[in-house]
Amino acid sequence: MFIEVFMNFDLSGGPYQSALTPVLYLYQVGFEEMQMGEASTIGLMLAAVIYLLTMMQLKITSKED
Repeated sequence: MFIEVFMNFDLSGGPYQSALTPVLYLYQVGFEEMQMGEASTIGLMLAAVIYLLTMMQLKITSKED
């Protein structure tokens, strides 16, 4: 199911970047545009967002009796 998206839109993100994900954007900036500093910043921010969402989810779902 995931591969079909890339078969339809290739790795450019589709028309008007409609299928562009944060990880695909990170790849484009880092390896196609060769801007490793910006790509590493995007990666760190993505990791921070995932960390914050995980901590929020753990706090909401963990119930102490």
